[in-house]
Order: sequence, then C-alpha cells, then structure tokens
Amino acid sequence: MIRSNSKRFALALVGLALVAAACTSTSSDSDGANETTTSTVVETTAVLDTTTTEAPVETGFEETECQLNIDPEIEVTCGNLEVPANWDTGEGSFSLEIAVLRSTSDSPAEPVFYLEGGPGGHALETLEFTIEDLFRPLTARGDVVVFDQRGAGQSGPAASCPELDELEDSEAGTPDKLAAEDAALAALDALTECGERLRGEGVAIDDLNTTNNARDVDAIRQALEYDRINLLGISYGTRLGLEVMRLFPETLRSVVLDSVFPHPVDAAAEQTQAFADSFDAVVAACAAEPECAAQGDLGARVEAAVAKLEETPMEVDIVNFQDGSTSTVFIDGDALVGIINASLYGPASFTDFPELMTGIETDDPTALSLFASVIEANGDFLTAGMFLAVACADEFAFSDPATVLEALPEDRFGLVPPELAANAQFDQCNAFSGVQSDPVADEPVNSDVQTLILAGQFDPATPVAWAQVAAQTLPNSQLIIFPGESHGIAPTKCGLEVVEAFFAEPDVPVDPGCAEDSMPVFVAAASTPITDFETLDVDIGGIPASVVVPADWTHSGDGFVSDARRGQSLLDSAELLQFAGDPAVVTSIDTTLESQFGGAFASAGEREIGGNTWEVSAFAVGDLSVTSLKTERDSSTIVLYLFSTPTEHESLVETVLTEAAAGFTLS
Repeated sequence: MIRSNSKRFALALVGLALVAAACTSTSSDSDGANETTTSTVVETTAVLDTTTTEAPVETGFEETECQLNIDPEIEVTCGNLEVPANWDTGEGSFSLEIAVLRSTSDSPAEPVFYLEGGPGGHALETLEFTIEDLFRPLTARGDVVVFDQRGAGQSGPAASCPELDELEDSEAGTPDKLAAEDAALAALDALTECGERLRGEGVAIDDLNTTNNARDVDAIRQALEYDRINLLGISYGTRLGLEVMRLFPETLRSVVLDSVFPHPVDAAAEQTQAFADSFDAVVAACAAEPECAAQGDLGARVEAAVAKLEETPMEVDIVNFQDGSTSTVFIDGDALVGIINASLYGPASFTDFPELMTGIETDDPTALSLFASVIEANGDFLTAGMFLAVACADEFAFSDPATVLEALPEDRFGLVPPELAANAQFDQCNAFSGVQSDPVADEPVNSDVQTLILAGQFDPATPVAWAQVAAQTLPNSQLIIFPGESHGIAPTKCGLEVVEAFFAEPDVPVDPGCAEDSMPVFVAAASTPITDFETLDVDIGGIPASVVVPADWTHSGDGFVSDARRGQSLLDSAELLQFAGDPAVVTSIDTTLESQFGGAFASAGEREIGGNTWEVSAFAVGDLSVTSLKTERDSSTIVLYLFSTPTEHESLVETVLTEAAAGFTLS
C-alpha cells in the first residue's frame, strides 16, 4: 500500500513524485548559483528517420462533456483524439483525453501544451490541485492544453496493474514482511501476470514509449489547429518535451523544461546515488540550522528509525483523502526509506523530517500516518503499467545490472542485498515487456529552440547535473538553479514568475533573482506566532473584494476563491479560502468539500465578528480540521474556510480566521 517501496517493488521510479534518478558525469554547482548556458552542441550518432514523424490525424478532435472538478468560471473545452498505437504501421489505437483551458485574453498568443510527469502521471485528475498555482495564470496569455498521455489516466485503454496494487496492499497490511528475495519474486510474478493480461486485452504496451508520445503531442496540435505552440514539461514531461524538440522543432515557439530528465543519462545506474545526494543535502541543511541541529544529527536519527521499524513495524492509519476512509498498515524500515525518498521531492515534506523522527522515536504514529497517507494519495495518480512500459523500453533497456551494481553507493540502510537491487529491476522489466525503444531514445537532443531550464538543489530524481547535461545540446537555453527547491519548480510562486516572464519574451534572459529568496526552514514545531497580516484587493468570480491574510502566507491568486496558504511544511500546513457569491455556489462548495474529505459540516453556533453575525460550521476527519464562517452581505453570501491539522486548528481559528472575517469587505 505504501508506494515506491524498494524491497517490495524493486523497479526504480524515475519521475513524477515517487522515487529515483540521479547524477551524471557533469558536476553540479555546489553553491546552487544561477547560470546561463551556451554550451557547445554535441553531435549525436543516432539518426531517426524524420520522414515517419509526420502525424496525420484521420480522426479529429471530438468534443465531450467536461468531467473536471475546477472553477466553473474557467472556460474549458474537453474532448478526445484517437491516435494509432503504432505510428509507423497504423495498427492499434489509443484515445487521448484532452482539456483546453481557454485564454482570457482578447488576443490569445500561442498556446502552452503541458506535458505531465511520470511517465504515467494523471494530468487531468490532478488538474484541480494545480490549476490555480500554474495553469490558470498562464491562460492570461493564451490557451493551455492539458492531456493524459497514451495508456495513462483517463486516456484509454489504460495500462493499469491492479496485480501490483494487490501485492503491495497485502504486504502493507501485515507486520510479517517478506524477505527481500521473496518480495522481489512476488513482484516479478505480479508484473508477469499484469503484462500478459494487458496484452491479452489488446493494450499495446509495446507501443508505450516517448517517441510515440511525442508524435501524439503533434497530433493534438494538428487536431486543435494550432500552428506553433509552447511546451511546459515537468519531470518525465521534460523527456517528452525534448523528444518533441527533436522531431517537430518547426512547430515550437519556446520550451520550459522543469526538473529535466535528458535522454543520455543512465537513470538505472544513477538513481540510488541521486537519492543519497539529496538526502545528504537535506541532512546538511538541517545541521546548518541551529534549531534543527539541536535535535541531533538528522542522518543518524533516520538510520536509527529505519532500523527500529525494520525490527518492529509501526501500525499506522492511512487516510483516503478522497472519501475520508482509513485503513491500517504496518510500516517497516524499508517502507520508511521509501517514504523518505518520496518526501525529498519538496521542502514542504522534507523539512518535517525532524518531527517525523520524533514521532517514530516516541512511538507516536501521527506524523508517520500523514506522510504515508500523502504518498499513498500521490500513488493513486500514476498508471503503473504505463510507467513500467516507458521506463523499461526507454531507459532500462539501455543499461545493465553490472553497471548498476558498480554504481551503487555505500548502503547506509542495509535492507536489500546489492546484487538483488541491481538485478531485480531488469528482471521485472523483462517480465513485463522486454521491449527496447529505438536507439535515439538514448541519444541527446540538439535543438536551437528557445528553452528555459529549471532545476532544484535538493531534487532526488532529476538533479542539477542532469539539467546541465540537457543544456549542453541546447545552445539557446537558460538554466536557473533554485537553491531552496527540489522537484517541480514551475508551480511555486517564483517558478511561475520566471515561467511567465519567459513565455512573454523567450529570447530575453529571465531575471532569476527570486530563486535566491527561498530556503528550507526545518522544525514545524518552532513556527512563530502569526501576528502580521496584510490586506489584498482581489476579484472573486467577478466580485471585487478586499481580503485579509497572514503576511507570510502565499496568496495563490483570485479567481473563483481567494486562496492563501501557509505551506511551510507537511505537518505545519494550513489554508484559507475566501468566497463571495451566490448562495447556491456556497452550498456546492460545502458539498464538494464534504465529498472530498468524507466529513459533514455541523453547526457550531454563531459569532459576532467585525460587526457581522457569522454562522459557524465545522468538521474533522483524521488529521484534518475544517471550520467555515458564513454571512450575508449586499445580496452575496460570504464564506471563509480554514483547513489545518487538529493540533493547531483552534489557535488558527482565533487568529487567522477571525482576522480574515473582520477584515473582509466588498468593494
């Protein structure tokens, strides 16, 4: 049940937000400085016959009713496009599900095509979580096209592997864990069964690769009748973006590569070192922060926690954030390593490692439950078979166990025998598909398309060195390194700022100044009291208003609701939503929240705040508490929602929520 567990699922995950990847022979800047690169173009010996890359689409884009949980004020066109499974022969087919977020500009510029990570990530299902931080702001310039890649998410047929899920769930539900060798064999059997079943059902898993994905992208472009487009790829989406740059450069205006996974790297061999480097960087950052260092050596604490749980797994409750249900799992040392690995993807989670260790040391499962629940939720947005097919054909097929074994760093946890770790991944690939992509999948991409490359200092999956490898063959590229970030930069406040500036003028160097302002802060328990607030003028669904939020929280934008988030950490997070509008919309918001979190708002009386009477409602589910305040004003219903962990909820209600209610005004 815990995803990215190296013992029970030895195949390395090279993208999205799960595990793995690493360094190359190019060294990264130790000080995390920003840089612009104009590297010499490296010649490639692999040549792809570009006469076969044209993507004539026999069946056009067919509009369908949108099934997206997003602001109804956003104009969006949904539909699907049927493409050949095999572009060379025309045999088989996949149906690609697509959403076009329409531009709010009177004169829309070239659209942005978003390329999801993974491979196998669900772009459409996760749209509701990313639209305000990334996509909606980009519609001010032009359309934004979001789609699920072939075999993943809502695109069909999906290459899912429930056999693997069942194995992981069975293992997680018992304290009696399989030995590493037995777990690898069980995974091998599950993947063999999955591959055979998918082929029997007619799912063309042999045609799941980055080259076909790139040709799908151009097919979508043609079907939507765009002449030139911009690309925004994150994680595996950068690998896909690079392939589009190779095959269809004339269709591209500009490209953003965020957390780059370039073709020439040997991820199979480098992944473990990448994890070790990222972990060491986090440990060093903790040691440099006095309050974190005072709690003890973080690296030693993690190693001790892994040993403790490997001897006696901890029983924790996993919360399903969609329906609020819970299930009991037992987390051993190997599963904790998987949790640590996945949590290195963002400072909001790895800055909580000291608190996580304290919970394990004191036998308090609260923090571990939240970490495991979040990782479980992330795993639900990845189609495993799609991931396996692409990773095996494009990456593992060009490596070998001996190279992986030689590259393994010192084993600080001692959970999986090195030979098993090196061989199991390839055995599983052979059992599932055994296909190798065209040799071009292992060759660098040379392109003079204007490109912005973003990299995070702490990234455990696509480190700075990989970004530098990609830049060597992209002479018109600018590389910006973010010293306080990890994997996935564009959705952050600074990341979005530089992306918007780049898309506005791709041939003008972007000012990277804001990248230097974000550094991780450890120890959630040491948060300072909230005393400073600011008033912001916003537009909520066409209604001008002024809202009050804590000065150090991130205001994510206006739109359907005014949204402010503390975002300091996973354990110390909180969010404030403020809405003004029709009462029916408020009822719909309540219903959506209740359905999403599995709670039910109950009346908690009334309060007089700022000269108005507010109706108070609340519910609590697992590690989440929600309180709402509602009042009527000028023919509109005003509602404020506060989300936080239970331990600090009462305090935040009396500070943040009441301050927001007192200061909320309609213009």
